[in-house]
Amino acid sequence: MITDRFRGRHVHLIGIGGAGVSALAPLLQRVGAIVSGCDQSDGPACVRLRRAGLTVHRGHAANHLDGVDLVVHTAAAKADHPELVAARLRGIPLMTRGDYLSAVENAFRAAKAGCASAPPPMHIHGKVGGFHAKG
Repeated sequence: MITDRFRGRHVHLIGIGGAGVSALAPLLQRVGAIVSGCDQSDGPACVRLRRAGLTVHRGHAANHLDGVDLVVHTAAAKADHPELVAARLRGIPLMTRGDYLSAVENAFRAAKAGCASAPPPMHIHGKVGGFHAKG
C-alpha cells in the first residue's frame, strides 16, 4: 500500500506553527508517520498539535533532527536556518511544503491515470514516501 511508505518514518516540519505546514501534520500522522516540528513562536497551532501527541519544539536546533528521515519546511525558512543546515550535513532529504504538495498531487494524478476510479487523497499522500526530495 502506498501509505505504508510513511509508516514508522520520522518527518520533521519546520514552521509547524504556520497554517500551511501545520496542515500537513495530521495527514502525516494519519498515515503512520512519526511527526515532529518546530517554530519560532508558540502559537495556537503548536498547542493544538502538542495536544494531538506531536513533539513540537519552540525555537530551532540541530538536535531536533535526531532520528529524522525527511524534513519538510516552510518556504520562509532561510538557507542558513540551523535545522536546514544540519539536515544537509546529515544527508536528510529536504522538501519545501510546496514541493511536498506537488509530489502528492503528481502521485495522485499518476494513480488516477492507472485505475478506474481515483483513490482518496489520503491513500495517495504516502506516494511521496520514497522521499525523492531535493536539498
